[in-house]
Amino acid sequence: MEEHGKRIGGVAALFVNDYGKDPERAKAQSPFFGPSIFSDGHIWKEARGLVKPIFAMAEISDMEHLASFMDRFMDLLPNDETRALQQTTNAKPEPDFPAVRRRYVLLDEMAKHIRDPIKPRYHVLGVFNPARDTISIAVGNTLFQLARHPHIWTKLRKTSLEIDEPLTFEKLKSLVDLDMSYKKLFVYVGPQHWYSV
Repeated sequence: MEEHGKRIGGVAALFVNDYGKDPERAKAQSPFFGPSIFSDGHIWKEARGLVKPIFAMAEISDMEHLASFMDRFMDLLPNDETRALQQTTNAKPEPDFPAVRRRYVLLDEMAKHIRDPIKPRYHVLGVFNPARDTISIAVGNTLFQLARHPHIWTKLRKTSLEIDEPLTFEKLKSLVDLDMSYKKLFVYVGPQHWYSV
C-alpha cells in the first residue's frame, strides 16, 4: 500500500512532463473545468502551486478548526427522532479571534495572483468538485462496508470511545485498527470501483 502511494506521488508530481491527458478528455472537460488543475503543462503547474498549500500538514492536521465545523454540524442533527432539519433561531455572529493563525484561503490566494475573473471559477471547480465526489463516495462505501461487518464497527467504536484526549492528526494515524480498516477499504473498494457502485 505504501509503495503504491509513492508511485502515484511520483507520477503526479515528479514525472508530470512524462504524462499527459488524453486530448479528447481535455477537449470534453475544458468547457466545465477550463484551464485548471486538470490541464497539462505550465497551466497545471501554476494551478498545483495554488492548491498545494491547502494540503500542508498545518492545514490538514488542525483538528480544532475541523472540530468547530463538526460541532456546528452535530448541533444541526436532530436528536429527538425528527426527520427534518430546522433553521436555528439562536444564530449568533462568530466572535472575533485576533490571535488565530492565518489560514491559507484558496480564493484569497487566487485573487492575489489571477486577474482574470473567470479563471478562479475553473480552479475552484477543479479542486472542490472531485473532492465532493471522492469524500461522499468514500464515506458511503465505508458506512456500507461497516454495516455489512458489524464486528469491525464494534471494534472501531470501542477504540473511538476509549480515546480520552483531544484528537490530533498524529493520534488518528496511531489508531492501528482505524488505519488498517481505512486502507483495506481502499483495497477492496478502491477508486476504480467508485463509479460502478
